[in-house]
Amino acid sequence: MITQPMVIYAGVSAAAALVLSTVLTALLYWLAPKINLLDHPDARRKLHSRPTPLGGGVAIFLSLCLVLAGNFLLPNPWGFHIQRDWNDLLVLLVASGWLVGVGLYDDRFNLRGRYKLLAQILAAVLVVGGGYSFGRADIFGISIDLGDFGPLIAVIWFLGTINSINLLDGMDGQAGTLGVIFSVTIALMACLTGHFAVAFIAIVLAAAILGFLIFNLPPAKIFLGDAGSMFIGLILGVLAVRASIKGPSTLMVATVLLLWLLPMLDTAAAIIRRKLSRRSIYATDRFHLHHQFIEKLGNNTRALLLITVLAFSMGCASVATLVVGNDLLALGCGATMVVGLVATGLFGRAECRLLWAAFRKVGRRLKRAFSRQEDCVCEGLQLSGRGTWQHLWEQLIRPASQYNLVYARIDLNDSHLRENYVGEWQRNGVPVDSHQQPLSHHIIPLWVHDREVGRIEAVILRQGETFQRDVEFVLSLADPFEARLQQLASTQGVNTPIQKQSPVASPHIVNRVDHATHEWNNGGNGNGHARKEVTPDPLQPTTVRRSQSKQEVSH
Repeated sequence: MITQPMVIYAGVSAAAALVLSTVLTALLYWLAPKINLLDHPDARRKLHSRPTPLGGGVAIFLSLCLVLAGNFLLPNPWGFHIQRDWNDLLVLLVASGWLVGVGLYDDRFNLRGRYKLLAQILAAVLVVGGGYSFGRADIFGISIDLGDFGPLIAVIWFLGTINSINLLDGMDGQAGTLGVIFSVTIALMACLTGHFAVAFIAIVLAAAILGFLIFNLPPAKIFLGDAGSMFIGLILGVLAVRASIKGPSTLMVATVLLLWLLPMLDTAAAIIRRKLSRRSIYATDRFHLHHQFIEKLGNNTRALLLITVLAFSMGCASVATLVVGNDLLALGCGATMVVGLVATGLFGRAECRLLWAAFRKVGRRLKRAFSRQEDCVCEGLQLSGRGTWQHLWEQLIRPASQYNLVYARIDLNDSHLRENYVGEWQRNGVPVDSHQQPLSHHIIPLWVHDREVGRIEAVILRQGETFQRDVEFVLSLADPFEARLQQLASTQGVNTPIQKQSPVASPHIVNRVDHATHEWNNGGNGNGHARKEVTPDPLQPTTVRRSQSKQEVSH
């Protein structure tokens, strides 16, 4: 039971964390530019317009560690609870410190996505190995014995919480505000379930985040960075699980999921969006929750206010669900929020259209499987923007059946103009990955004002006499799209040149095919590609280079 001295001491500890975090954040704000720990605008996804210091997460982590260490060493009303759970807490802090270190390296040197994911997996496994797991799950009154799957589910859960906060750390004050709301909610839930050490840690964490948030509210002076967002995602995921456990390691699933509904919804939408549009899972875009809210509401402050209201509502509903003990309340509140966001057009409509298009595509494939028609299929989906891209794509690709074209795809993603379109064309009866056909794969980047805004991919059936003609047709698809985008950019006054990240020089139609030089992508991390000469493999993609002096197709 919580006593008055415990409440007073928790307030003193929170005040200490707040002061420490404020001082350390100010120090890092001064230090970060001197060591080039800055977040530079990328003219694509990021919303800020000038280099901004990183490292706010380090201040939060150090403040939390110092206050918890003081409570462990000094006699206090929470001492029994802290010391009893010290071993588990140490494991959590070590895993968090690992993520802070990896995040700092990523903030400074841009770690590749797959290596960052590996680091997150190691942190999640360390936490689960230290005892942060669960053996049973309770939902809608049904108790499920997880058995050997418990640790695996726990690892997946922690990976989800790490990345959900990371993905939402894209707008001034957003991740910090969510962190404070989640921490306070977890503290209340932990008090209800008797996990007082969890409540104390959550209170201190909320105060530490609040100290950073003073510098991070719009317009932000310093950012969390990956060091902060990953660490906060992990520790909040762990605390939420601990606060929701009743009885012998039984997790109250509905309560936890409802609390995390907002960030998990954004994460799930990003996965659906990128997988169904055939983009890399690590690709960046401006379709996240905060991007959509800013577009619909007009500015950061209104978007942050709406996110705060939604997160606070879900937090209150989580506590109410735990008190009432009825998971139907959680289901109703969660469904109301999701349906409301989609119905009002604030978030989720593009993903719903992608899902519907995917179902229709499966239906068409099943229909073609039972028919022997050899016709061509042309389809597309406009995710955002005002351009009539579907009509343009259908008009341009219509003559494709007269060429030896097997497959063509356009992926248009201009974050400045907010134009986003995906279109596909495929000839039936010829698989695009066949090793029995002489196929040639080509990739043609699209450029507007020195910004890469998309690409056209094509698979051509090699026929010696018509190969150059076929390639010229594919290249001709790019010019109308670029011209239309340039027209929209001129109309809207958008012209933000950035350094090119590909060997494409300018949009012109190919006028010769060079079969002597073969250059291939050899790795790369989004900041350029290493190149080497190799013997061409017809099943690997070709980068088409278009320049003013001459045109080359490297294959």
